Amino acid sequence: MRRGDKLGPYTLVAPLARGGMGSVWVARRDDGGLVAVKTMLPELGASAAATQMFLEEAKIATAIVHEHVARVHGAGSDAGSLYLAMEWVEGFTLRELAETCERAGERLPLSVVLRVAAETCAGLHAAHELRGPDGSPRSIVHRDVSPHNVIVGLDGRAKLIDFGLAKVHDRDATSSGSLKGKIRYMPPEQAMGMKLDRRADVWAMAATIVRALSGRAPYDGRQDVAVLADLLSGRAPTLDLPAEVPLTVRRMLERALARDPAERHASADELRRDLERCLAQLGPKALTPAGFMGRFAMIAHARRADIRGALRGLGFHDESGVVIDIKPARRRARPGGAHALAALAAVLVSLVGIQTFARSSMRAASPAPARTAIARTGEALAVASGVAPKAVAPPPPAVVVAQPGVSSAAPSGSPARRAAAPRVRRPAVTPSDFDVALKDRR
Repeated sequence: MRRGDKLGPYTLVAPLARGGMGSVWVARRDDGGLVAVKTMLPELGASAAATQMFLEEAKIATAIVHEHVARVHGAGSDAGSLYLAMEWVEGFTLRELAETCERAGERLPLSVVLRVAAETCAGLHAAHELRGPDGSPRSIVHRDVSPHNVIVGLDGRAKLIDFGLAKVHDRDATSSGSLKGKIRYMPPEQAMGMKLDRRADVWAMAATIVRALSGRAPYDGRQDVAVLADLLSGRAPTLDLPAEVPLTVRRMLERALARDPAERHASADELRRDLERCLAQLGPKALTPAGFMGRFAMIAHARRADIRGALRGLGFHDESGVVIDIKPARRRARPGGAHALAALAAVLVSLVGIQTFARSSMRAASPAPARTAIARTGEALAVASGVAPKAVAPPPPAVVVAQPGVSSAAPSGSPARRAAAPRVRRPAVTPSDFDVALKDRR
């Protein structure tokens, strides 16, 4: 797949992420809106099992309608390529947020993690409660709940995504003997190939919370093989939580991570109610996800600028879908216009030359310039993104030029010193200064 390729009514604009089964693109609908389009990897196109999993994901995700589950607009096949068009959420995955804070030497705030988890549990419970046309429960198990599959929008709202590994009733598109999912967020019964129910997703949700709060998953070996060995050994998970995490939160997580599913919360909704009680104990002044996401507005703006540039490169005018007039019509020149323009250009050149000469002759010593507002903004974004902005080289030593009637020791506030002070060029801030590695590589 390449930029500009068409899949049904969608034009691929820019790649977003690549997972085990497919790649995700930001795409433009024919009517001008933006969507996220998931396509199956070409090397899996000939696999009947992979095709079945992709179609199953489309069927499940389309049937779930909830404010905390990313909506699916449609699915189809174009020139042999399967695709799934989903709601475009302008934000970042929980994994991206956690890793960005960790690079800055921080942790995600407790209140933010608990609120995001509570909203994700609400969406997860909606999936678990889904029923078929005949009213019978479909018994959906997501099987891949993790920080990678929770998106937090700039408005602070959390949404669950990616039902590619979801299991319905006893149908399972994975091949016999294979292990699907992210090992570090996988409950013991899933690692052992046992029958799963919604309590497997409860365990994975608790593991996601632990990772967001502590920077480590409950089973966090250097290699997946070591993690799998811990899962199968029966060893209790490690909860290396910060000291400020209340005891009520610790006990809630210990229950949700119980090895025996019967000892866990019976549903995602029960876990959500526990999360709400923990949030209530933090008080009404606790930081909200909406307030926290304001720290990432500049990074989101840079990403938005990249998307607009890609749209313009394809002949579209940003998100509105208005086609750019690449070859505008020429205006007819008025009689004598060429002579007037030539005269004006000569005057401007003369003025620029005079001004340049005056500046060079009046440059004098001045103290080092203070940090500009843009530089301070760059430093603040470095804390949010964990990436230091580009260093601005200090100005070269000024040359003192003696001038008749002007003392070099003139007071700093005097007209002579102000006239002699060199102009300070404000450092440019470009999207590349804040281009953090926020690609969702799995």
